[in-house]
Amino acid sequence: MRQDPPVRGGAIARGMPPRQRAALLLKRLIEDGSLASDSDVPSARALSRLLRIPAATVHRAIVDLEAAGILESRPGGVRRVLGAGGIVRDFDRAGGMERFRGAIAVLMHDDADPAALDAPGWSSQVLVGALERIAEVRHRAVLVHMGRLRPNDVRLLIAAEPLGVVLPDLEMDIPAHRRLIAELQAARVPLTMVAEQPEFAHVDRLCSDHHHGAGLQVEWLAGRGRRRLLQMLPDPPGSAWPHHRRTGCLAALHRLGLEALPLCRFDEPTGLPADRMRAFAMKVDLMLGALHRHLSRFPGIDGILVASDGIVLSCAAALRHLGRTPGRDIDIIGYDNYIDEAAERDLEVFRPAATIDKGNHLLGSRLVDLLLRRVGGGLPAAPVLEHSRPLLVAVGGKASGLRTDR
Repeated sequence: MRQDPPVRGGAIARGMPPRQRAALLLKRLIEDGSLASDSDVPSARALSRLLRIPAATVHRAIVDLEAAGILESRPGGVRRVLGAGGIVRDFDRAGGMERFRGAIAVLMHDDADPAALDAPGWSSQVLVGALERIAEVRHRAVLVHMGRLRPNDVRLLIAAEPLGVVLPDLEMDIPAHRRLIAELQAARVPLTMVAEQPEFAHVDRLCSDHHHGAGLQVEWLAGRGRRRLLQMLPDPPGSAWPHHRRTGCLAALHRLGLEALPLCRFDEPTGLPADRMRAFAMKVDLMLGALHRHLSRFPGIDGILVASDGIVLSCAAALRHLGRTPGRDIDIIGYDNYIDEAAERDLEVFRPAATIDKGNHLLGSRLVDLLLRRVGGGLPAAPVLEHSRPLLVAVGGKASGLRTDR
């Protein structure tokens, strides 16, 4: 009987998604020396035969390990093993910056781990989409860990003359972005980023169409016969997306002839205890207060639009405390398409029937295309902002036919 290659601790990588399983097995081959540092990575077909995993899955796992800084792409589609510990940038090493010449530098934060997050809702999928697109168009990608950049490193990066820079994830230190972007633009290095903040209007940007996404939420609830809809949104400083979600919701309500109820502000609590059950109970208590005020003031609420799938669970639990049955007399629709990976998924049984998928993987791919259009002279002189339209998906289903608008 054939056996799977062992993973860390001798355990078998069973019970996990195929893509994540393939990435784990490849990491094990690197850790035990079967794939030595500085060696070329075998083809996906060859690794497929070794691991007994479909070649397409192995290829996606290879891209994930590249995103994690374990592998590096080279001209001609060849990838090299950098080591299980990830890329450690040493910008002062002789010739160390040559790898950036003519390459696309991809900025990432140090805790990004696409190999561990295979859900479309996670922002790491923007990074994975960008890397896969770079490989498809036969360019070379080099990862730059933002947290490891020293003051002189950006100047060294500029001096290496990369083809351009993409910034797929803005969940990092904004002041650091401002300084980095200013230096790159002063040196006329082509740059594209996923960002909707007006302060970055001088950069070529791509962002998800939150206005359209909120409209899809309203239309789905109305299609199920719901008529009194409550929208819940946070108020994070410096973020524009809650405003776009609100205007999208109001526009859809007006179009359908439905009453626009006041917005329910709800921010995820901070300073929660380490114990998961206690932390979830605190979230539910805070959600109880927010919902009770609105349900008491506006009787007959039968649909709730939440800001993200992670809030669905505390919302459902709070509704039960208030005598409502989520999914029966009141519907909840999520956003971001990661409900099955949400932190408290084992503490609450409710799952929404639908959510909104922002298409993070496609965002990453289009981010690279935007850069190549800028480099190739296909964009106007002024910076551009393009939107990618999200898709309504059934929970557990696949988002296909994702629409994009420029």
